[in-house]
Amino acid sequence: MNDHDRPTGRVQSTARAFGQQILSGQLRPGDLLPPENKILSSMGIGRSTLREAFRILSSKGMISSRQRSGTSVRPREDWNDLDPLVISWLSEIDDVDGILMELYEYRRLLEPEAARLAAERATEADLDAIREAFAAMERSLGTRHKEIAADIDFHVRIVLAAHNRFLTPLATAIKSLLRLAIDRSHSEPAPLAQSIEMHRDVVDAVVGRDSSAAHFAMRRVVESAITTYRRARAKRLAGGGVADKG
Repeated sequence: MNDHDRPTGRVQSTARAFGQQILSGQLRPGDLLPPENKILSSMGIGRSTLREAFRILSSKGMISSRQRSGTSVRPREDWNDLDPLVISWLSEIDDVDGILMELYEYRRLLEPEAARLAAERATEADLDAIREAFAAMERSLGTRHKEIAADIDFHVRIVLAAHNRFLTPLATAIKSLLRLAIDRSHSEPAPLAQSIEMHRDVVDAVVGRDSSAAHFAMRRVVESAITTYRRARAKRLAGGGVADKG
């Protein structure tokens, strides 16, 4: 029995099927989903599987159920687009480059501010964690999967050190962004060897409690990642040609 045949696999695949119908516009806000019995018959699943799948979709803000009126698609603004599962559904049905650029824009807007706040608010424990995360980045150079993990951890530590509950979900977005970019590209979204000194500037500014410098340094890191991603995308679109290094 493979994963897809297990109850958990059926729940996930059912949630994915409806989630992608909603994200693609086949089911629009306000639309009613088909009656439960019709879904069970057409998809060959059990009632408990469907209800668990609907719980997943409800937790992402995508549907709501009422006893008399049935299950309907919630307004677009209620959807949790930063949820890793929602991002993975989007990546399979939509323009993945468009999704990634929107996520990079999100990083550009918020991550430099997180660095500024980290310079002002980080505790000694936070600073130790940031130093260690950067040291791990240096140790990881040359080993791709370790570089990726260390890079993600560094950015998460900066966001957490901002001590703003509304910025904390950005950490999840960063993880999803980098993992999705890596999955969809043969080259790294931001080669660490090229940006390690920029990351060092972030550490120095945060540890030095220089909020303006921290903001500027993190902005440079994110802009570098955007530029590198665009070059990787151009390389893919050109059919594997060498990207311009200018």
